[in-house]
Amino acid sequence: MNFDFFRSHADSPAIHIPAIGLELKVRLPLEASGGGMTIIETVNAPGFGSPLHRHHETEVFHVQTGRYLFEVDGERFEVGAGDVIAVPGGNAHGFVNITSQPASQFILIVPGLDACTFFTELAKKANLTRHC
Repeated sequence: MNFDFFRSHADSPAIHIPAIGLELKVRLPLEASGGGMTIIETVNAPGFGSPLHRHHETEVFHVQTGRYLFEVDGERFEVGAGDVIAVPGGNAHGFVNITSQPASQFILIVPGLDACTFFTELAKKANLTRHC
């Protein structure tokens, strides 16, 4: 995996998708790692998260703030700030913010994917504007 120098600033633009309670920043884009990984930072509104889904990429979630209810291959469990969850590619998984405040996660995706395009297209489908 070849890396190029990349710097992500705290005030980097975010993709906002209010219809699904999501604010997302791409912290390490696909091209910066030669396709090896992508890193995103997400903020989920109360009661929102990602529906149950599966894909070939492995995801490692680091909960930064709040609490989430995760489901991974039929097992449900709660996680909070500081917890790390690794979901191997192919496993069905989803999560929801179970607090009354926004909750956030730092997510590593291996191999990488074009998160900017994926979430921008998702925002377009919801007829929303994008920033990336």
